[in-house]
Amino acid sequence: YIATGGPEWTNQYNFMLDVDVCQWRDDSEGGIGCDANQAVNSIILDDNLLVGELPDVLFQLQLHYIDVGSNFDLDGTLSTYIGQMELTSMHFDETGIYGPIPTEIAQLSKLEVLSMYDSYFEGNIPVEIGECSTLVELRLGYSNLEGSIPTEVGKLTNLRYLDLSLLGEMSGTIPTEIFAMTNLGELDISETFISGQIPSEIGNLSKLSLLLLLDSDLSGTMPTELGQLISLREVDLEFTYVEGTIPSELGNLISLESLYLQRLSLSGTIPSEFGNLYSIKTIHLYFIGDLTGTLPTELGRLTTLVDFRVQRTSLFGPVPSEFVSMPQLERFVISRTAITGNMDPMFCSENSNFPELSSLSSDCLANADTGVLPRITCSCCTSCCTETADGYDCEEQEPQPAYCDNACVACGSNAYALDCGQCPTLPGGDDTERVQLCGRSCGVNESSGVCEYRTDFDL
Repeated sequence: YIATGGPEWTNQYNFMLDVDVCQWRDDSEGGIGCDANQAVNSIILDDNLLVGELPDVLFQLQLHYIDVGSNFDLDGTLSTYIGQMELTSMHFDETGIYGPIPTEIAQLSKLEVLSMYDSYFEGNIPVEIGECSTLVELRLGYSNLEGSIPTEVGKLTNLRYLDLSLLGEMSGTIPTEIFAMTNLGELDISETFISGQIPSEIGNLSKLSLLLLLDSDLSGTMPTELGQLISLREVDLEFTYVEGTIPSELGNLISLESLYLQRLSLSGTIPSEFGNLYSIKTIHLYFIGDLTGTLPTELGRLTTLVDFRVQRTSLFGPVPSEFVSMPQLERFVISRTAITGNMDPMFCSENSNFPELSSLSSDCLANADTGVLPRITCSCCTSCCTETADGYDCEEQEPQPAYCDNACVACGSNAYALDCGQCPTLPGGDDTERVQLCGRSCGVNESSGVCEYRTDFDL
């Protein structure tokens, strides 16, 4: 209490009062815990403004549980006496504790949880950690640990959560031994210098629900065995050196909710099998210059889709009419592509099927310098882009209802264009603005003089 700034703690937990030490706690289970024999067996002081160094005497107690996490000004090192404790769970995350992880940790035969995330631990991950056979959760990310992942980690066959993310000095390859941990549910080695290919043995992790490999040095192609991981809810490979085509086997991931494949050197097309991702909410395939082909009509079956982004790709063709069956869509971004067509009938009509849509972006901006018309008509887009000599220019815009319907143009509620150059007067409206909106969807056929869909957009 004195050594860690007790008088300034957020919660005093009855410390130093004239009551039994087992009463130094509150109803939230924080403070001191005791067993049936009134012996202290747990200390829970997380997020309590502890400061200073951890006193060595702490490690001479026969504790089962210790949590001093989220005390950012608590520092010091872990005593080698830690191996003599009876710990099942210890949390030193979000602290200033530093130094190596003691090799004596191998003596903790009942340890289930080891959390040191966001701390200052340094050195290599001790190979002795492989002796902690009861470990279920191992979180060592966002610290100063370095070296490679020891193969001995693969001996932790009960492990469900492995977090080695944000280790800026961690390198080497992923040991194939890790893929023998068939109970693993979450694997995060993002933002490291881990390199090499994703081993095909990853298909053995049948219980894996979270796979985060982003911003690492991984390369090679995506193994088709990823399609065997039917428990996966999230896959993130962005900002890696993964290349090749997108395996059609990913369409087998019926539990998948989020797929992040942006900023990769992928090529080929979007597999039509993606239409089988019936739980999907987010698909990000942007900044993939060699991704080509058309948007598969099968994607229209994704009724749970919320966020779809394919900007900065080589996709072409129209937006399939089947996409109208995505009622939960909130963001739809297809800018900086070769996609063309008229999105007004699907997205901008008063009867559109997108009640949650708040962000809609496409190449619907004309080039003011060259006079080139936009590739897409979208009067209700929130952002319109166009290709320029310097790259791309995008402008935010206020969505406006204007769409073609039987060769007429909707200019607002129950009002249609009288002809291609004029909209009826609406109370409190700006006729000039409405004429411009109407003219975006339909135009005069120069040969016949008839008002019809604009053919310069292949509509």
